[in-house]
Amino acid sequence: MSALSIERIREPFSLVLLDNHPDMQAPAFGGDILSCGGWVRWALERMPMLQRVLIIGIDPSLAGETEGFGSRVTVLPSEETDSGQKQLAALKTWLGASREPVYLSIDKDVLAPEFASTDWDQGSMTQDTLLEICRTVAGCGRLLGTDVCGELPAAKGGMEKDFIKNSAINNRIYQNLLLYLKD
Repeated sequence: MSALSIERIREPFSLVLLDNHPDMQAPAFGGDILSCGGWVRWALERMPMLQRVLIIGIDPSLAGETEGFGSRVTVLPSEETDSGQKQLAALKTWLGASREPVYLSIDKDVLAPEFASTDWDQGSMTQDTLLEICRTVAGCGRLLGTDVCGELPAAKGGMEKDFIKNSAINNRIYQNLLLYLKD
């Protein structure tokens, strides 16, 4: 859904992606196929308005998937011992490097399992770090839009406790972004 949302943007912009995966896999069967595992690559190759991508929180072993795009892609992998301070400092530097507006895409699988329940392997980011990143991006005054994904549907084993946990983080994300979007 993120690719479809940003496809409508008609001015140069940057993408900040919070995800445990870079979503930059080449299509498994070649061609021009859009998939959840490769939507960022697809967007970089087909959307001339997308200038830069910052991916925060990916599993360090997946960083190789981002190669081939030079300075257009910056990766801030997960760091369990850091509490997100390096990511926040790097995000502020990255945001300050240009004036283009930003689209924020959040996949809750970036979070440690105690903060969200998803149907993919999960990262180690804390709720506080995720919310501080949201506030930092929204506070830059150039937020074009945002999306949040990563639910654990009942068809894949989601239970009431998972829905409650995910609803709680969704509400916290919304409340943190709303602080900046009221103006």
